Amino acid sequence: MRGDSTYILWIVALCIALIISILVAYASTQRADRENADRIKAAEESRRKDDELSELRKDHARALSAESRRRDVELSELRKNHTSALSAKDNEHAKLVALVKALAKIFDQRKIQFPWLASAIADYHALEAERDAEILGTKKNRAIKARDVVREHGRKRREAEFTSRLMRYRVEYYEKLFPWIAEYVGDDVPDEAVDVSGSKAEPTDDPVKNWVTDAEYQNLSAAERNQLALDHWRTGKKSNWQVGRDYERFIGYTYETLGYDVAFIGAIKWLQDMGRDVIAIRDSERRVIQCKYWSQNKTIYEKHIFQLFGSALEYAFENGTLDRLDQLSLFGGPINVTGVKAVLYTSTTISEVAKAVAKKLNVECHENIRISDYPLVKCNISLRDGQKIYHLPFDQQYDRTKIKLATGEKYLYTVTEAEKAGFRRAWRWRP
Repeated sequence: MRGDSTYILWIVALCIALIISILVAYASTQRADRENADRIKAAEESRRKDDELSELRKDHARALSAESRRRDVELSELRKNHTSALSAKDNEHAKLVALVKALAKIFDQRKIQFPWLASAIADYHALEAERDAEILGTKKNRAIKARDVVREHGRKRREAEFTSRLMRYRVEYYEKLFPWIAEYVGDDVPDEAVDVSGSKAEPTDDPVKNWVTDAEYQNLSAAERNQLALDHWRTGKKSNWQVGRDYERFIGYTYETLGYDVAFIGAIKWLQDMGRDVIAIRDSERRVIQCKYWSQNKTIYEKHIFQLFGSALEYAFENGTLDRLDQLSLFGGPINVTGVKAVLYTSTTISEVAKAVAKKLNVECHENIRISDYPLVKCNISLRDGQKIYHLPFDQQYDRTKIKLATGEKYLYTVTEAEKAGFRRAWRWRP
């Protein structure tokens, strides 16, 4: 019986072990199945996420591609617009150039019609000013006062432009009809030499006031303000006529220092000088001098020699040194016989033909002679009462005052030198 019991126990134990083994195996199988299911699920999740990521990448690539294409299209449009704008500007510029050329051609061809042309140009500038005024008046921060100022300046400019161009066109037209007229319209020196002196002094007032301020005139001594006025006159810009007159004075000064009695005909008689700017006389010698202070790009031609020669002959007749018509000669004979000598001084060059003509007519020529520094204060001794008086270049009697060095008269550089030598300022301007 004990053996059967033991057997049964072993059987039971085996059954229990078997059951436990089955349960363990089942549990392992279940765990493996769960793990396998989890791996499958994880793999599926990974594939899903990979698919989502792939879709996102595709969507992003599509978006980038679309944006890139849009920007390429915009850039292409901008380039086209820029090219079109440049082309339009080029066309506009070409039209403007053609218009300017056409206007220049019209101006050259139609300058004879002075009023309408000058008026058209003046109106153009006035419209420009009106356009600028409108911009000032309609911009965001409006400038009403500035607009009115611009408009008023535009009106004044139109008037000045009209007058200026009208006069210029007339002069140019007259010069074409009468080329010699250029000698009488102040074209002998550069246009930038413009008179900037004032006109404060009355005709009977001290001309020094034209060259100093009111404060300087009141506060400085007579000698100091006279010298200051002389300095300003010396360095100030001058008109064409004034520069020509100063050239005549320089040539006349040169002859006075050589002992000649000099008359400044051009400065005194202006256009009525008959081409005789300076007359210099010493003993029986008489020099009829013409002075031409011209810009370097101009040339003295034979016509000027003929004019001077003819003027010298007329001077000889006028002064009784030619008494018979048969004395006339085309080769300068009467000039030598009568003591009258035609002389030309110029700051520019003389043509070869003019030189040859001058040689035949016995006209003495000096070219490329320019003004150099020389004393300007004329110190004169009165023949009537012996008073010693000095004259400044802007004084009324300056060009009529003759300096004879042999009598103690002189030229000096400064007012101080003149006053130390006992000379006083001329009072001719006093009423």
